Amino acid sequence: MNTLWLLTAKYEGNPLVTVDALRTDYFSGMSREVFLRKVESGEIPLPLTRLGEGQKAPRCVHVKDLAAYIDDCAEQARKELRRKL
Repeated sequence: MNTLWLLTAKYEGNPLVTVDALRTDYFSGMSREVFLRKVESGEIPLPLTRLGEGQKAPRCVHVKDLAAYIDDCAEQARKELRRKL
C-alpha cells in the first residue's frame, strides 16, 4: 500500500492536515503543547506550515511530509527488528 495515497483518502483529498487532527490521530498520548514543542525542536521531524500570515491561521502538515515521516518510522522499526534477529 502507498502511505501517501492512504493518507490522502483518510483526509478526504485535503493536502494539509491540521496539527490538532494529526495529534489526535497519531500522537494522542501527547498534549498539544508537548506535540508542538517536539515538532518545533525537531524531535518530531515534521515541517509545519500555515495558510496565511495571521496567528490564527491553523498550523498544518502536508500529507506528503506526514507520509514520509510514517514511512521513515516504519523503516527504522524494520531495521531495529533485523538487528535483534
